[in-house]
Amino acid sequence: MTLQEGDQKQFVRRDVNSGGDSLPLLPFDPTRLNEAIKQMRQSSYCSSDQTSS
Repeated sequence: MTLQEGDQKQFVRRDVNSGGDSLPLLPFDPTRLNEAIKQMRQSSYCSSDQTSS
C-alpha cells in the first residue's frame, strides 16, 4: 500500500463517518482526486513498475 492509497482510504473513511457530508467540502471532485492519485502513482511507480512486470 502506498501513502497515496492510505490517504485516499482515510478520506473515504472520514466521508462515511460523517454521512458523506464532507464530500462537498473537498477542494475538488473525488473523481479529480482519483485522477491526481493515479498520476502521482504512475510517476512514483515508474521505476518499480518495470521490475514488477
